[in-house]
Amino acid sequence: MARTKGSTGETTKPRIREAAARLMAAHGYDGLTMRGIGAEVGLQAGAIYRYFPDKASLASDLVAEALAGRDQAFHAIDRSGKPLDVMEKFTASYLAWRMGADGAARMIDLCVPALGAQGDALEAASLDPEAEMETILAAGQEDGSFRLPDARATALSALAMLDALAADTRLPEDRRARIGWSFVRRLVKA
Repeated sequence: MARTKGSTGETTKPRIREAAARLMAAHGYDGLTMRGIGAEVGLQAGAIYRYFPDKASLASDLVAEALAGRDQAFHAIDRSGKPLDVMEKFTASYLAWRMGADGAARMIDLCVPALGAQGDALEAASLDPEAEMETILAAGQEDGSFRLPDARATALSALAMLDALAADTRLPEDRRARIGWSFVRRLVKA
């Protein structure tokens, strides 16, 4: 039997995608197997090929969706106002996305490199958090509200710290958000 009793193609494909996303967020691209997906969804591994031609296509589709979600979060940031206000909004948005329960950030981190040129192309077509933060920092440098030695180095340092903070699940999310903003504010000497 290829499909569990009572399931339909309309419900099976989304369930395959959800199971694959969970597996990729937890174990990366190499941890994504058709057998693993099948076990979660209640299908034989071969039945998954009816919905997706191969593992790489499924993974690319999910990574593209995760990157689109990241882009949507960053596009929603109101960039009007002073650079410090924009940086606070960016920091909050970035941390919220990194801490998201859907595992999209972790999936991107683990799977884009494994997809090789295809992953690179997907990421190149997406917004770059480093460039976004660097642009805000440069605007703050230009108007004198930020004092920093180098916008690029500061952006890389801040994002690395925010990534580590987002991954530290010992603290509640709201506390991590406050700590993250405090760190970034001090880093730019505002």
